[in-house]
Amino acid sequence: MDDRNGEHIVEAPEADRLFAPPTPEEAAHALRDLGWNERFVCTRMASARGNTETYVYSLAQAAVLFLDGSSSGLSMNASSSTLWVDFDAFVRWVRTVIGDGAFADALEEKLAEREAYNDKLETLRQVMSLRMAHYAPYFPEDDREEIDR
Repeated sequence: MDDRNGEHIVEAPEADRLFAPPTPEEAAHALRDLGWNERFVCTRMASARGNTETYVYSLAQAAVLFLDGSSSGLSMNASSSTLWVDFDAFVRWVRTVIGDGAFADALEEKLAEREAYNDKLETLRQVMSLRMAHYAPYFPEDDREEIDR
């Protein structure tokens, strides 16, 4: 990361091939906390406790949810939980609520290349990780530590 003229410059070559880095204004808009009517809802499924809805109120919270590694895709492991996400709805949420058309376009393109749920989830995680590299300089210090885990 570089800091020139008060602007954060992130060197993320792989991410740069998919989308341009956000401006500080775009980052502030995309990383804002959302209200109840703007939240994204996905489901955590666990055999021991059933299904629970998970409410996501920011892009940073979505990154933690998808990148933390504690939610697996579909598996036969009875002790794990599965994160179920409607990929089309997530892309729509990123585009319309978060306001990051470049991220939404990249997700839509990459997800269309996959058929199996687990492959789509892994693709979402990879593209999310790349986009978060661009947003990293704009996260408050506490959020950076949680996303890096």
